[in-house]
Amino acid sequence: MRVPDAGVPAMLLEVDRVTEPVDDLVDKLRRYTEWFELLAPKADKDKGGAAVHDFRLWSRIYPATGREGYAPVAFVFTGKTAAQRENRMQRLEQAARRPRG
Repeated sequence: MRVPDAGVPAMLLEVDRVTEPVDDLVDKLRRYTEWFELLAPKADKDKGGAAVHDFRLWSRIYPATGREGYAPVAFVFTGKTAAQRENRMQRLEQAARRPRG
């Protein structure tokens, strides 16, 4: 989903049709974060604060929008019942908050 005037992602959309384990969904969230945190080639990783944002790879690929932070990730759950969807959402939320080691 892109912002029409800016051509940048407004949101990253994941549709969950209950075909993969919740841990795989958590890994997708981790990979999104890792990609957003990648530094552009020749960026100074020792710069701190907001200046580092200017050296992220994704901000070199997509034009500036004036919005802070990363594009949000939205999950669409398509379980057969409301209870199934609610359970899946709770499991994803709990698993995503667990520290990875």
